[in-house]
Amino acid sequence: GEVMPIGRSNQSKTFIPGISVTDVLPLVFCDCPGFLDNRGAEINIANAANVRTAIVNAASVRVIVLISFHSILADRARGIQEMLKICGDLFGSYDNILKHTESLLVGVTKVPSGGDDEESLESIRDLIMTPPVPEIVNHLLPRVFVHHALDRPIEGAWNRDVCLQQILELEPLQNADAIFRTVLTDSDEKRLCELAEAIGNEIKTALSEERIDAAASLLRSFNRLSVIEHVTV
Repeated sequence: GEVMPIGRSNQSKTFIPGISVTDVLPLVFCDCPGFLDNRGAEINIANAANVRTAIVNAASVRVIVLISFHSILADRARGIQEMLKICGDLFGSYDNILKHTESLLVGVTKVPSGGDDEESLESIRDLIMTPPVPEIVNHLLPRVFVHHALDRPIEGAWNRDVCLQQILELEPLQNADAIFRTVLTDSDEKRLCELAEAIGNEIKTALSEERIDAAASLLRSFNRLSVIEHVTV
């Protein structure tokens, strides 16, 4: 079965980052919640807090962004737009992406293999560059790779061993917590402010009623959000 199930749509199957340790590489893999999740602001805020906590506690970070082959074809290359949004949000700016491309890989999943629809790494890179794309895509293109989960033959694709070796050779980001940003939309930030205000009011009420344990519990919950590094928390 799948160790880390991949969502079949923008609705991520992941809520808490999945942690996987392997004997093959001296690395810990962290499957982060979907950055383009659509389950609501509370889920996005929890995702942001969980991802940020994982990053802050990591000794170093290597980044692998996965996009579906079919998303490259759909909706005017929606997958490319999503890739750029994820990378831009995570790194904080395109300039930061350019500074750290040696720490980043972009994997294309669900690539057709065999038959008339068979693709190759070269054809996929051509597809990525077909629509009008920002200049930064030119810099990211060499970081794009293809890997079939069942190691089916695809021209230019990495097999499992090559994939693992390339991940190992990524430049580890030693100061990832200072580089990466918390990914929240405007509506998420608005909801975060509302939640912070609501928790603050509950703490005040608990203190006024001398329910010290309840106030302390609420404060601990509130403090867990501080990892997001938003002005309200």
